[in-house]
Amino acid sequence: MIENSIIDINDFIKIDMRVGEIVKVENLDWSNKLLKLQVDFGAEIGVRNVLSGIKKWYSSEELLNKRFVFVINLNERIIKNEVSQAMILMIEGKHKPLGWQSVSDEAELGAKVG
Repeated sequence: MIENSIIDINDFIKIDMRVGEIVKVENLDWSNKLLKLQVDFGAEIGVRNVLSGIKKWYSSEELLNKRFVFVINLNERIIKNEVSQAMILMIEGKHKPLGWQSVSDEAELGAKVG
């Protein structure tokens, strides 16, 4: 266990993780790392933009209409006039990040994870 990575339970419960479905993927010509994802979190939260550094591992087709877990309560981040309003969670793989395979199509959009 790495000591500096230990957090208190009160810090953990602040993280709002939700199920979202990627409904649009845009290639950002100015970046060789980032894809712009539009993610639907259901009626309560709506659609948000997410910039993710997964371009070299995933094509639009592999991501489109798939459900993943996202952290939705981070501060917005602006990169070259593009806004990122959440962060996709991925499992570290040997050769590429792996999506949370356990999120099925039956998982309700916007459902809390935790």
